Amino acid sequence: MNSKELCLGWLCNSLYASVTEPTKPRKSFAYLKLSPRGFSVTQPADILNSELADARERIHQTELALQRTEAMLAENIALSRKVRRLVDAAEQEINHSNGEGQSAG
Repeated sequence: MNSKELCLGWLCNSLYASVTEPTKPRKSFAYLKLSPRGFSVTQPADILNSELADARERIHQTELALQRTEAMLAENIALSRKVRRLVDAAEQEINHSNGEGQSAG
């Protein structure tokens, strides 16, 4: 019997016992985790710490993405204002040119 069969047997027995026996509060429960080296026992605190670290990393990545988005938005707003000023100036120049051409003719 190899280690995977032993772990699966232990897991099956534990599941069967949890279904057939009355529930008792347990102070600690270890989780089986499949790793490249086989099964390893992971404590709930380790899993929680890992999940918290993952959540912190996702939050950090989201904050960086928001900062980049805000910077891009500010650049786009500034560029839009410049384009608007150029369009307004061109429109005034066209209107001014048309006005002079009509009064002279």
